[in-house]
Amino acid sequence: MGKVKLLTCRHCDGVMRKKRKAIHHPLKAFGMLGLGVATSFAGIFFPFLWIAALAFFIIGVYWSFGVRRLWVCTGCGSAIERA
Repeated sequence: MGKVKLLTCRHCDGVMRKKRKAIHHPLKAFGMLGLGVATSFAGIFFPFLWIAALAFFIIGVYWSFGVRRLWVCTGCGSAIERA
């Protein structure tokens, strides 16, 4: 077993580290979930709003779990997508 070579940056020759970053801002996801709650309460009076409430819930859950896997340089901070 040989020594493992670390991934290095093209720009500054620094070491690259694995990082996970959210695709969407968390407030955007919570906003959609809040709209889902509000339209479900409005669905008591207007039943057709249940369809919109369900769509808001699905979008909010999808946005809250979406992450990007990146390689981030410790020296210059540049990032590239991982496969």
